[in-house]
Amino acid sequence: MKFDTMLEISNLNVEVNGKMLLQDINITIPNSGWSSIIGPNGSGKTTLLRCILGVIPYTGTVQEAHLDQKSNLIIHAPNFSSPKSMKSVYRNLQRNVAYIAQKPVYPVGMTVAQYVSLASLKNSKVNLKRILEELEIYGLYDQSLATLSGGELQLVSIARAIAQNPDLILLDEPTSALDIHHQSRALALISNLRDSGIPIISVMHDLSAAAFYSDRLALLNQGRLLIYDQPDLVINSPLLANAFENAIDILNLESGRSIVVGKETRGKKSK
Repeated sequence: MKFDTMLEISNLNVEVNGKMLLQDINITIPNSGWSSIIGPNGSGKTTLLRCILGVIPYTGTVQEAHLDQKSNLIIHAPNFSSPKSMKSVYRNLQRNVAYIAQKPVYPVGMTVAQYVSLASLKNSKVNLKRILEELEIYGLYDQSLATLSGGELQLVSIARAIAQNPDLILLDEPTSALDIHHQSRALALISNLRDSGIPIISVMHDLSAAAFYSDRLALLNQGRLLIYDQPDLVINSPLLANAFENAIDILNLESGRSIVVGKETRGKKSK
């Protein structure tokens, strides 16, 4: 990539109804590779992703690294909880961003083919058949979105993101409703996009999958960034165990892969 850094986030704070959701976030996100945001429930993962998407006001700075401030459209709004300051909302209209929300809202009356084809507005060379076949959902081509299961809808959303041929992909729990086979298939396809040079930022609850597919992990807890580093360093850091109240075990396989399991959920031998 021409630029090593994509986003510079400095002193980022998000406050909603008097509650601090993010506090003093400082992070430099590279312009390539896959960064995953991990942490316990309520740690601010989705909030940080939505700040990058440009839909949540904040104080601090979110700056496109290779653009001057005027090239980043920053919308300012009053910060009513602190009248002397202003909140901002980051925008970069030059980047084609594909976003998969945790709970997407789907249009009524559309088929799978029609919905995924919406991406052709940004990518006229989209090969719809190939994308649906790679995700093993070509059989849903003419089906109404209203008839699909949660897992099938998640695969359709991933298909649409791929069809968009984006410059950046933002994913909020992209495989939470998928069985293990389709989860692996979807993550492998997203990994291929990463390998082609498209930067990816995701929120993931599956720590093992995050460690396996991501190039860097950002660990949040109680709205604060604890560490942003290579997966093996984050997974084996005491910061991760502390964030999850020491309720996890790390299994390091001979292959080099780390598996994270919950202590309280591990099966016990029957008597």
